[in-house]
Amino acid sequence: MKSVKQAKSTVLMLVLLILIGLESAVAQSGGSVSDLGWMAGTWTCEKWGGEMKEIWAAPSGNTMIGMFSHVKAGEPGFYEFMTIEKSPDGLKFYLRHFGPKSIAWEDKQSPMVFSVTIPAKNEAVFERIDAPETNTKLIYKLESPDKLTSRLEKTKDGKTQVEVFNFTRSK
Repeated sequence: MKSVKQAKSTVLMLVLLILIGLESAVAQSGGSVSDLGWMAGTWTCEKWGGEMKEIWAAPSGNTMIGMFSHVKAGEPGFYEFMTIEKSPDGLKFYLRHFGPKSIAWEDKQSPMVFSVTIPAKNEAVFERIDAPETNTKLIYKLESPDKLTSRLEKTKDGKTQVEVFNFTRSK
């Protein structure tokens, strides 16, 4: 009788561990690009003395593209071009910065690369993997249909710096 109870407990524990492992694997793989469709749209906010605009296209062909601009006193500050793509080991977020006249900040062959996880509905976490020593994380969260929060976390000299961008949907 005791061995049957132990066997049932062991089987139950194994099933539980498998389910936890599957859930973890799904979160680590980042899901699919279509899971990020809630990011699509035109988003604006005031920050750093100017207007920021981020535009995300709806998912298409296992990818999403986005662009960002910062304009201060009517002059361009900088731009970003972003893609989210499905890869064999999960979703990846690629980012490149540009100054006025499209002068690239990053090397031609070296975009910033982030892994993507989706810990909850309407939330995505991008962790930089091409330069892990920077401990850079970008967290997007849809707070409501018209409010998108982007939180940039970086560790520099042992101190974590946080910037929060409160975007609203442009109509």
